[in-house]
Amino acid sequence: MQRFLEGRFGPMTRSPGRRDRSGLCTSGRRSGWSEPGWALISADRLLNLKRLYFPKPAASIAVVNASAEAIIITAGVKNLTPANIENDLKQSRWISQAVMYGDRRPFPVALVTLDPEEIGPWAKEHGLSEDPAALSKDPKVQELVQGILDKVNERYAQVEQVKKFAILDHDLSQETGELTPTLKVKRNVVNEKYADIFDALYAS
Repeated sequence: MQRFLEGRFGPMTRSPGRRDRSGLCTSGRRSGWSEPGWALISADRLLNLKRLYFPKPAASIAVVNASAEAIIITAGVKNLTPANIENDLKQSRWISQAVMYGDRRPFPVALVTLDPEEIGPWAKEHGLSEDPAALSKDPKVQELVQGILDKVNERYAQVEQVKKFAILDHDLSQETGELTPTLKVKRNVVNEKYADIFDALYAS
């Protein structure tokens, strides 16, 4: 990467959490670069970067932003930010986690988990089993989640809307490797672990 750059370089010391022991990083906007920010000059020493910027217009080189939200690119080449709809779904008291899926697929779908502390009293009130596994398949719970999803979808363009969903029979957790220590969803783990569920949503 060093061959792409010219000019004076200085150590990365002004941005908390981003350190470079090589002293070969620079900040600011550089000609031909995608956006301002800390730029990687050399990778031959230990780096701790949140953002790596690569020059344009080389088509084979992309901007990599390790701290950014995940991007889903549908089969229709529409870029979607799953965190938007996921966060809106999780505003519901009944939903604990929501994971949107749809990379290279015709439309987005979602995997949803129920909040065990909230759905239990609701189920009892409606004369249903309080067992999460049973509730995940219950038509009344499906109807409840569908209503929540319909309201959330109203805020988004047609191409961004989640068309189908599945309710997992348990919540995501650190113990099962699906959440980080800060309780963020490990998207790649969930996508791989529940690939059969996602595939079934597109097959149905």
